[in-house]
Amino acid sequence: MNNGIGFAAVLAILILAVNLSAQTGREFRFEELAGTYAYGTKSSSSITTLMADGTYKSEYSSCTFKTSETGNFRVQADSVIFKPVTLIQDDGNGKFTDILLENSKNRATHVSWLATWSDRIYLIANSQLLSFVNAVNLGIEPRAGLHIDSYIGVFEVRDKLNTKLDFGSSLSPVVGFPQLPENWASYLLERPFATQILSVQFEGEKFFGTIDKGKADGVRVGMNLVSAKSDPRFEAAAEVVQVNYRTAKIQLFELASVGDRLSSRFENK
Repeated sequence: MNNGIGFAAVLAILILAVNLSAQTGREFRFEELAGTYAYGTKSSSSITTLMADGTYKSEYSSCTFKTSETGNFRVQADSVIFKPVTLIQDDGNGKFTDILLENSKNRATHVSWLATWSDRIYLIANSQLLSFVNAVNLGIEPRAGLHIDSYIGVFEVRDKLNTKLDFGSSLSPVVGFPQLPENWASYLLERPFATQILSVQFEGEKFFGTIDKGKADGVRVGMNLVSAKSDPRFEAAAEVVQVNYRTAKIQLFELASVGDRLSSRFENK
């Protein structure tokens, strides 16, 4: 009996270890992550360079201003924790402001998640993870190159097979799904779905509806949906705000009627 108890205890420990491994994901090394991660649109770009010595530099530029941030980073499981040391803003008119000196709150650490997808590594801010899974479900990601004609979110990416930083170059193709933290991986749809609006109603100034798909179909709160006339690269037609087993409540961002069709996949025409 003692042997039986011992075996059960060992088995429980092994199961716990496997579960913990699944939750925390893989461990990355500084040398493996070292390189430049980039994202760009027609009007902005974001570039972060991680050095093998644990330092980094991030640059963001838009039509109206630029920022440059340097500091140190550490790796914790499948996330990168940044600790800024300098953060300079250029307003485009020759005025440079040390944001860290003006507001000590900007010295706080910020976190980005690492998502591997074939030979790509994405660096995604914690606040952008929902936007990233929406981009994957909608078919906006994986994008063909560093430049993307979309404003759904900022997803810096590095291609291990193409280390040349050129916004006009192509990225390596991918297969399957990106590896994400477990709670976000469940948002990725194995198959796109189409749905029908069952009801619509105003609640104050906001417009809501009910669709005929729910948790059983993979629907999750925060998912974006598109209509035949919407372009989610700029704004989705609807966002899921509440999920039941067979139905879901959505907030609509365009006029819609009972019977209208929505989809989880964007077809770029």
